[in-house]
Amino acid sequence: MNTSSSPTSDTETPVFFQASDDFLSGILTEPSISPLGIAVVLLNGGNHGPSTGRNQLGARQCRRLAAEGFHALRFDYHGVGDSTGDVYQFRLDTPFREDALAAISFLRSRGLDRFVLVGGCFGARTALACAPAVPGLVAIVLRTLPVREQEKTELGPTDLMPKRSLGQLALRALRPRVAAGFFRRSRRRVYLRTARNALRARVQRSRHETEGGVPAWMSAQVVSEMQDLLDLKVPVLLVSGRGDPDFAYFEQALTGCFDEMFAAADSLVDVQILDGRVGSGADVSVQQPVIDLTATWLADLHSGRPVGEAIHA
Repeated sequence: MNTSSSPTSDTETPVFFQASDDFLSGILTEPSISPLGIAVVLLNGGNHGPSTGRNQLGARQCRRLAAEGFHALRFDYHGVGDSTGDVYQFRLDTPFREDALAAISFLRSRGLDRFVLVGGCFGARTALACAPAVPGLVAIVLRTLPVREQEKTELGPTDLMPKRSLGQLALRALRPRVAAGFFRRSRRRVYLRTARNALRARVQRSRHETEGGVPAWMSAQVVSEMQDLLDLKVPVLLVSGRGDPDFAYFEQALTGCFDEMFAAADSLVDVQILDGRVGSGADVSVQQPVIDLTATWLADLHSGRPVGEAIHA
């Protein structure tokens, strides 16, 4: 197997494609060996950083995949990097499904009809949400999958199922920087949405405690979408790091809602837990292992070689 992490850069081509009213900017990395006929779509986390990724994580991942024979597409969401449009917040319960499906349509126009989705954090939620709408999906890789709901606004990261009271949110809104935002129309919409989320969370928390055995802190949407994915018989690689901020919640999900679900899925799900922080690409020592793990797992899956079928420390 080719383990090179940097195939030649002349296989990379800037591309643009349309998603609704916006044009998204991306880089298509073509295979540096005989093509497998499978395209991998990388879906970034919920920030305003370009598809290159922190410490070139996205670019390096695409080049590593190209060394295994995959086409790889990384792109900027609408309102990010060189793409057109605006984005004010990233909500885990409202991922950028349309952007991801537009990327798939673009690749289909290039003659590719088999796909892999690789997403991190917000991108993992986007991959999970759009998977059933992707004919030809052969695998999915979910890194640091958030199992709670959260959004990023000027009020800071805000749980959509919080224990925080409306009074506490009101106190945060009195901060000078936040209060000044009420004079801007776009900011007012964000603040009102945050308050609405808090109200909805109280209703959701009550419902989730009594329906389907989903605990109050966990996203029922994630549970439902994961079951839909497994019903499609799509192989799944879940990668998480012990240093990730929400790792404790992920662990609880593995021993709770996901336990019987994954057991019933037989060998479809491979959970890999690494030391360090996988999310955000901030932990340089974990980056290359994550890049290689993803490429090797996909290459083994394509070749029919056994892939992991259990949680690995």
